[in-house]
Amino acid sequence: MSESNGGIWLLLISFLLLTFVGINVFLTMKDQSEHEQALKEGIETEAFVIDKEKKTTTTMVSTGQVMIPNTTVHYRLKLYALKNEYKISVSKKLYDQVEQGDYLAAKVYKDRIILLQEEKSEGK
Repeated sequence: MSESNGGIWLLLISFLLLTFVGINVFLTMKDQSEHEQALKEGIETEAFVIDKEKKTTTTMVSTGQVMIPNTTVHYRLKLYALKNEYKISVSKKLYDQVEQGDYLAAKVYKDRIILLQEEKSEGK
């Protein structure tokens, strides 16, 4: 009887794992599709760099009995374009190149802004 319960649990865990993976793939494809649509249909404009933000977070990761610090740095720009403000994550390279007060080529679509300079550097 316990073998039967073990098989049910294994089946349930497999189902949940496949569902989780499927949802992640779907959301990734949806985001990519929205990104491509924004590039095609977005309004081309210049975005004004209002502010730059560099945020460092450190979390402790356990590797058995030893705790190791894991540091992550997030680079964000606060932009103004077409009478709206946007906060977006950018690469370190772009963050270092841009100064407050600069204008950057961008496309605005619905509630999203895409920097065209980032697109060129990613090879898209």
